This record gives sequence, C-alpha cells and structure tokens, in this order.
Amino acid sequence: MRPKTRVVLRAVEYASQLEAEFAAELRCWQESGEIQLWRYEPITLRLGPGLTYRPDFWVIWQDGSCGFVEVKGWMRDDARAKLLAAAEQYREFRFLLATRPGGKRGQWVVAEIGAGGDGHAER
Repeated sequence: MRPKTRVVLRAVEYASQLEAEFAAELRCWQESGEIQLWRYEPITLRLGPGLTYRPDFWVIWQDGSCGFVEVKGWMRDDARAKLLAAAEQYREFRFLLATRPGGKRGQWVVAEIGAGGDGHAER
C-alpha cells in the first residue's frame, strides 16, 4: 500500500492532488455564485457504533441547502458502502461524488448520491 500523499494549497493540507484540484473547482463555484461556502473535511459523520465517515468537502449551496462532496479517482467497495450509508442515514444533506474520468484535463463529473440522484449530473 502506497503512503498517502499530502498536498498543501492555500495553507490547507489536502489528502491528495485530486482533492486540491477539486478545491480550486469549488473556488470557481463560489466566485460564480453557485455556492455560498465550502470547507475541507470539517466534520465526521457517525454511521453506527465504531463506524464513521469523513466527507472530503462540506458545501452550502446558494439556495441554503447543505451537503457533502466526495472526490475519488477510483473507489474501493468499503468507501462506496460508507458513502451510500451516509446518504441514506443523513437524508437532510445532499451527497455528491466528484470524479474526473479524463484525467487532469478532463471535465469534472459530479453525481448526486441517494435522494433521487441519477448519477449523471455532469459539470
């Protein structure tokens, strides 16, 4: 197993380069008025006894709704299970999965998880 690579950008230490790149995307969303605010890994959700999930980003959209964005280059089964469990248990929040299939220059694909999300909300 490879050691985790940490990336520091604007005095925030991100767990990966992909997360740092998505933070830049969130800054664009904020500047365009699509979202009000975002933070990196500010909370941990409890899913059950001894089981927690820390989403990558917490976001407040312009309409005042709150939610979380998980950024993945690829996803293991246990990570997918936690994301789905969180979306089911915390229905008052939006849960999104952000990927970039085309690599560094590819367009972000953001899919809503649970609550009627069809998994095809492309950005």
